[in-house]
Amino acid sequence: MNTNISRKQQIMWINEKYDLDLFYQNLEDDNPAMVDEFCDMWYNDLQDLKESSKQDLLDGANSILKWWGIDLTVVDLDWEPGDNCFVWKVQ
Repeated sequence: MNTNISRKQQIMWINEKYDLDLFYQNLEDDNPAMVDEFCDMWYNDLQDLKESSKQDLLDGANSILKWWGIDLTVVDLDWEPGDNCFVWKVQ
């Protein structure tokens, strides 16, 4: 696994409109097809949970990260009205 981001390094906010590369740079294989598949999963699989409880959405996001072997945990999220997207607190 690529360890560009480590839980021990920092806690950060990742704007899903601009910063998802901070997730997928941690994918084992840096190829565009894998990045596309991750993004498709992130946006489409989480879409149904966006109207659910905050905890369900956090659980879904963490399930996707675990599925991809990304050693990060989403611990909180907020809505960014200016960008019309979620911002994820990750450690």
